[in-house]
Amino acid sequence: MSETAPVVIFTHGASLLERRGLLYALAGRDIRARYRQSFLGIYWAILNPILQTAVYALVFTRLLRVGSEGLPFVVLYFSGVAWWNFFSTAVTGAMGSVVSQVHLLEKNRIPVEVLPLAAVLARTLDLAISGVVLVALALWFGPGVAPTAWLVAPMLIVGTAATVGVSLLVAALNVRYRDVSQLVNLVFTLGFFLTPVVYDVASVPERWRMWLLLNPIATAIHGTRAGMFAGTVPPLAEVLPGTLVAVVLLVAGIVAFRRLQATFTEVL
Repeated sequence: MSETAPVVIFTHGASLLERRGLLYALAGRDIRARYRQSFLGIYWAILNPILQTAVYALVFTRLLRVGSEGLPFVVLYFSGVAWWNFFSTAVTGAMGSVVSQVHLLEKNRIPVEVLPLAAVLARTLDLAISGVVLVALALWFGPGVAPTAWLVAPMLIVGTAATVGVSLLVAALNVRYRDVSQLVNLVFTLGFFLTPVVYDVASVPERWRMWLLLNPIATAIHGTRAGMFAGTVPPLAEVLPGTLVAVVLLVAGIVAFRRLQATFTEVL
C-alpha cells in the first residue's frame, strides 16, 4: 500500500463510523454467545474478578505478606484485575476473531477490521461492570471515591487505545501465523508481573518506575488508583510515556492490519 499512516487511519475511522450499527450488532452477539447456556450468565463478569481478587489476596497478603501501600487490598487488587482482564480477554478474543468468523466475510461484504474491534467492544461491558463493583468496594472498604475520579476518563482512553492497537495487530498476524497465540500467551504471563495488578507503582524502585510506566495498561491502572482513591493527579512525567506508547500501538495496529489485510485471501 502506498497510503500514508494518517490516510489509512482516517479511512479506517470513516469506514467504521459508517458501519457502527454492524459493530454494535457483532459485539452484542459476542456477549450473548459468551453467556448463553451459562448458569450465572452476565454475573460472571462480577464473580470472576472478585474470585481472582480473593485468590490474590490470600497468596500475596497472607502467604507472601505483600503490603497494599495504604489501600485496602481488595480495592488495590480489584482495580488491577479489572484492567488486566479487560486487556487480556479483549486481545485474546480479537486474536481469533477473523479466523473463526471467516464465514461472515464470505457471505457479507463487511470490513474485516470490524471483527476484532467487535471483540474489544464486547469486553467493555465487563470493564464497565467491574468499574461499578470497584466503586462499591471503595465505598464499603474505604477509602471512598475522591473528587479527582474524573482522571479515570483519560485513563480509559489510554487503556482502550492500547488494547485496540494490540488487538488489531495480533488479529492480523494470527491469520498468517497460527502460532501467534502461543507467543501472546507467553507475553501475557510475563506482562502480568510487569503490570501493577497485584502491587502499587509506588512500591517499585524509582529507577525502574518509568520503565514500568511505558506500559499503557500500567499507566491506566496507576492513573485510575491515583484519581479514584488517592485524590491526586499523577505528574505528567508518569502518565505521558504510557500515553505516547498507547498512541503508537494504536497507529501501528491500524496500519499493520490494513496492510496485512490484502494477504488474508491467500490463507483463509
